[in-house]
Amino acid sequence: MNCFPMNCYVSVCLGIITLFMLVTGILAIKVLLRLKKLADEIEEVVHKARRVVGLADPLFTIVNRVYGIVHLFSRKREAGKNG
Repeated sequence: MNCFPMNCYVSVCLGIITLFMLVTGILAIKVLLRLKKLADEIEEVVHKARRVVGLADPLFTIVNRVYGIVHLFSRKREAGKNG
């Protein structure tokens, strides 16, 4: 195949853009994993603090999580009605 200069430039530019997007995606995944790790550490510290204060009741934790799930689904349902 003949590689005309314009086609070569376009191919090189598309290759560079693709490589940039790949590197950006990998960095974004690394940042998200670090944020998840940090959130897990914060949750562990909060749980330890609640245990020290005496608020680490398993029933309280279950009710709190169920409330969070119900709240999430109600927000999605409202967004579906509005959208």
